[in-house]
Amino acid sequence: MIIPGKYGHIFPHGDELLAVSIDGYPKIAAKVRRLSCCRVHQDGDRGELTAVFPAARFATVARIVKPRRRPVISPERRARMAERMQAIREMKAELQAKRDFTARGSDFGTPDDPEAA
Repeated sequence: MIIPGKYGHIFPHGDELLAVSIDGYPKIAAKVRRLSCCRVHQDGDRGELTAVFPAARFATVARIVKPRRRPVISPERRARMAERMQAIREMKAELQAKRDFTARGSDFGTPDDPEAA
């Protein structure tokens, strides 16, 4: 299980440990590196860092990495969204069929023999 965040992601690293991976945020990596609860597991340049920490210190690291919560959608809203997407798909298919017909239809009015015109 990976918990994505604004500045990196947190993932399990053994029984009682978690790890945080930061890529491209040097200031955030420096903050995590300075935490006494974190042990640097892999250090890179330009804000790349993987650190290991006890699961009990999740809140401390999470305040820095800012994990994102997955939105919770009610079954009613999910059904409305599905209906709306189905209508959009049908409309797109109808427009594509019209485009295809128009592209093919332009050949219907021209005779096969150019001298017949």
